[in-house]
Amino acid sequence: MTTLTTRSVPVHLEEDASLQPLPWRRMAWVTWRQHRAALVGLAVLLGALAVYLWLQGRQMHHAYGIAIACHPASSGACVNAINYFQSTYNITARQLTPLLLQAVPALIGAFLGAPMLARELETGTFRYAWTQGFGRWRWTIAKLVSLAVVAAAAAELFSLLFSW
Repeated sequence: MTTLTTRSVPVHLEEDASLQPLPWRRMAWVTWRQHRAALVGLAVLLGALAVYLWLQGRQMHHAYGIAIACHPASSGACVNAINYFQSTYNITARQLTPLLLQAVPALIGAFLGAPMLARELETGTFRYAWTQGFGRWRWTIAKLVSLAVVAAAAAELFSLLFSW
């Protein structure tokens, strides 16, 4: 049989009602299942950093409260409290903590953001994903937006914790 001898099937230009695009929550679930180990590792890293910032902040607030509450300010005990606060927390607050917080976005991008799409492109599983009723743009946006929302929420929480 050739194409000239077969019957042609009429082509309907209108869309079939049963072919609905997949909902976004399914793609979010797939993204979570694929990257849950990296996301849990990120949560552990950010949790440890949050505990460090919280402990450092409590110690700073306590030392600052002692230095401010001391009267008269010219007494030897008050001068010692102020000098202790400035020598201990001035170096830490100005050098170590901001450098640590600047390294976190680079670490997130290097160990979580880049492998998210690169692994799919390297192994070729993106071809299979694109045939599952979820278009290329929707697939890419769903993968990147889910990570971006989590990273933006974490950044906001860390900025509030650091400013405290």
